[in-house]
Amino acid sequence: MMRVLALALCLLAALTSNAGAQAEREVYVLTVDGAISSATADYISRGIALAGREGAQAVVILLDTPGGDVTATLKIMETLENAEVPVIVYVWPRGGMAASAGTLITLAASGAAMAPRTTIGAAHPVVPGGAEVDAETMEKMVNVLVEHAGVFAARRGEAVVEWAERAIRESETADEQEALDLGLIDVIAEDLNDLLTQFDG
Repeated sequence: MMRVLALALCLLAALTSNAGAQAEREVYVLTVDGAISSATADYISRGIALAGREGAQAVVILLDTPGGDVTATLKIMETLENAEVPVIVYVWPRGGMAASAGTLITLAASGAAMAPRTTIGAAHPVVPGGAEVDAETMEKMVNVLVEHAGVFAARRGEAVVEWAERAIRESETADEQEALDLGLIDVIAEDLNDLLTQFDG
């Protein structure tokens, strides 16, 4: 049976010393609530590295974000791709979203889930601070994101590849049922316990 160990950034050092004493394989839970930044990327990288060192069964990222920094997002995607443990992104809580950068992070995970009444998509890049960029530069940014997203989306089939491109180019969105029907996510979960039960079953 999975055992949950919550990770908070301020408690990371304490968990490093205590996690090794746990006899049961654990599921580490990281919470990302708000805009994606370099600090978010570092937090996820450290949490996943710790989970790998301690032999965790999996990492769950509770995700609720309107988007954020592109560079940080690409770093997170790389971290998820190279993780030594399975990483499940769970768009949560109800009413939450994995918009923009959150869409790309969800695609990069080895498992994905959404809570009821959540949304994913609208991944067209936005320049920080509202600065304007010329059409050629924006097109280059879009193409880079489409390429990165496509690599991960391909694991879930052509329908997800096509949806991911529309999400980036046209800001298309999907609710949890639409995402499940597409194959974009694996399960719809009421809460964390339901999520772990479905993935553990």
